[in-house]
Amino acid sequence: MIRVKPVYCILIGVLLAGFFFSQTINRMIYGNCMFRYVLPRCDYASYVRASNEIIQGETPYYKDTCYIYSPLLAIIIIPLTRLSEIAGFWIWTVISIAAFGYGAFRAGQS
Repeated sequence: MIRVKPVYCILIGVLLAGFFFSQTINRMIYGNCMFRYVLPRCDYASYVRASNEIIQGETPYYKDTCYIYSPLLAIIIIPLTRLSEIAGFWIWTVISIAAFGYGAFRAGQS
């Protein structure tokens, strides 16, 4: 059974809230695309770009791209492209943190 201390849950919640708040403020300050200014090499931005290209029937691998991942990753992200940029990024971040936390938990058990 997993025993989670409330202090850690509160700390993670505060850190996530601060991160999301800072990203939202940066979007309002810098304009249209948060990833262009704040996270230029963010994996999520390249996944979304590749997902949009797959939706349009094109290949995500063209000469001016930095997309080097499997097409399966872009296909998995397609539902997040239907959301707003910030909402999709928030969901992606929460999923990433949960996956990292699970991996760290599993690594700590061995």
